[in-house]
Amino acid sequence: MTLDASTRSNATSEPPQRPGNTSAGSGVLAAGLRRAGVYVVIGLLSLFCVVPFAWVLLASVDRHASLYAKAPALSADNFIRFFHDATTPRLLFNSLLISIGATLLTLLLSVFGGYALSRFISPVARPSCSGSCSCVWFRRPQPSCRST
Repeated sequence: MTLDASTRSNATSEPPQRPGNTSAGSGVLAAGLRRAGVYVVIGLLSLFCVVPFAWVLLASVDRHASLYAKAPALSADNFIRFFHDATTPRLLFNSLLISIGATLLTLLLSVFGGYALSRFISPVARPSCSGSCSCVWFRRPQPSCRST
């Protein structure tokens, strides 16, 4: 049985159907549903992160702030009372002192830890990917064999 040129091109132009794949558009539909699912998950995670910040912001201007969700009675009385209080400068100084101290301590320990990791020689000498997705080689560069 021989096929002429037009029959041969039609026979090879369509990809074979996989079992269970009844329409050509089902792959596009599945990709669209997958993309929509990803956007729903990203949206829910975004709400999970944004709602606490919004809650704190609304509680700061609410006259009667509480743990329960209700429409806030907006007022700047909390800020006025805070900045007119005699102990406010001391509170702000304590917060500033603690935050600067914690930052300097973290920076100091990170520098020492980074230096130790830069000098560490791994027995396997392969890259290790950290949580920040940056690959680091734990192998010290070998000195040059050239004599000068």
